[in-house]
Parts: sequence; structure tokens; C-alpha cells
Amino acid sequence: SAVESVESMRNRLLDQDLDYKNLVKTNLPNAMGMIGGLENIRERVKQYAILNKIVINPQPHYSAVTKSVRLYAKGASFQCLSRDIRKSFFSGKRQFDLKHAQLVIISKLWDAPEILSYFGSKSVWSTLMSETKLDKDSIKRGVYTLIFGGSYANAVMNMAEVSEMPLWKVKDCMARCKFFKVLENASRRFSAKIKADKSVKDAFGRELVDKDKLSAKDIRSIKGLQAQSYEVAIMIPVIEHLLDKGFNCWLFLHDGFISDDSSYMLYQELKAIAEYAGKQFGMVMSLDME
Repeated sequence: SAVESVESMRNRLLDQDLDYKNLVKTNLPNAMGMIGGLENIRERVKQYAILNKIVINPQPHYSAVTKSVRLYAKGASFQCLSRDIRKSFFSGKRQFDLKHAQLVIISKLWDAPEILSYFGSKSVWSTLMSETKLDKDSIKRGVYTLIFGGSYANAVMNMAEVSEMPLWKVKDCMARCKFFKVLENASRRFSAKIKADKSVKDAFGRELVDKDKLSAKDIRSIKGLQAQSYEVAIMIPVIEHLLDKGFNCWLFLHDGFISDDSSYMLYQELKAIAEYAGKQFGMVMSLDME
């Protein structure tokens, strides 16, 4: 079952005997310097607050939230740090990520091939950065807002918050790029389908609709739970193989993970497992390694 599969992976992650205290002690000065150099004052304060809590209790404690099979680290954790600052703590280790996992998943689930075909063979984030002239973090916030049921207006506000740009300027930047409208239209279409069908199954076959009348908030939640379940279903066999082969998972990142430097030797095997798992759902999934 979904719960048993996720709980098994959670227990294996928690059973690892990893020295997080030494990890923090060794890399804290560099992380502090990076946070101090952030131009966005609000983000700087936020990252310092997260870091203070990590110093006190650095080991991630994973758990699933209500109705979701996605594993989150309780409280402030490395997962909450911005990507570059988080990477500074795991210097010398390997990070693996499912390439554009959420876009691949929703393109299939929403029956919206135009989401991926928009980019062709080009890089997703490089294309969007080039077309909007916005930074990657701001763009990702906007894209994920639309993926999980937010409106175009919500995406604009969230992107303005991250970029610290005025709303009118973010709107102008987004207007240069047709992808956000493509994504919003696909999202609306799938929301209407959920409302009409009153049935949505997750990757483990669980019914996610539990009431006759669905609010906009209910539909947003259902879309998120469904997409996240496929992410988990694809990641479980990858993580299990990593641990079976005697490598550590220093940090689980929903659509990726950080492992030992030597885990590069396992890359081709892990990549093949991710591809096979995705194929079972009709999704072309790829695992990248940094």
C-alpha cells in the first residue's frame, strides 16, 4: 500500500547513522557567509532563522502530512534552505534530481502535452529565464504556483515577492513568455475535469475525491496530492536501491536526494530505475546527477 511503502522508506532514512553535527560544524562558516551576502533582506532573515534551528537539531526527521504520501522534514531543516546555501553544507557529496519532474508528471496527468512541447529539446529554466528576463527562483515560484492550482494573478504576486520587483514589472516580464498562459489554461482544464468527474486516483490507486461538492481549494489540494504521489512512487525504488547498495541518503528532496560522493558509481543503475519507474506511468523521466 502507499502508506506501507512510504513508511518503509521513511524508516530506512531515519535508521541511517549519519554525522550531521560534524557536517554543520565543518560547513557553517561558508553557509553563514552566503546568507550574509543575500541582497534580499527578507530572504536573508528567513535563511538565518532556518539555519539557527538547524544548528540546534541538524538531523532531518521525515514524516508524511495528512492525506499526502510526500515526506517532509519536520520543522526547520536543510530542505527549507535555498538551493545554493543547502548545497554548501553538502560540499563533496552528490546530488541527484528527477529532471523537471513536476512538469513531466502534470503533462501526463492533465493530458497536456503542450506543457513539454513548448520547450522542445531546449532547457526549461534557461528558456524561461531568457524569455522573461527574471531569475530562476522567481520563475520556479510562478510555475509551481500554477502547477498546484494557483491563478495567474497568484503567480505574479508570488514572483514579485521573490524577486522584490513591483507587480507591474513582473507582469511585463511574464507577458513576454507564453508558457505561463499555456500552463494556466492546462491547469484550468484539468480542474474542470476533476469537478465534472468527481474522481481522481493517485499513483497508488487511492481515490482522492471524498466529497460531492468540491471548492476551488479542494481541487487545488487534490491536484497537488496527485502530482506528489507520482513523484514519491518514482522515487521509492530509486532510494531503496541506493540504500540496498550500501550508500547513504544524506538528504531526501522530494524529487531528488543527496548521497555520498562515491555514489556516482551507481548513477547508471539509479538512472535506469527512475526511467523504468516513470515508464510504468507513461512518463519519460530522467535522473540527473551533479
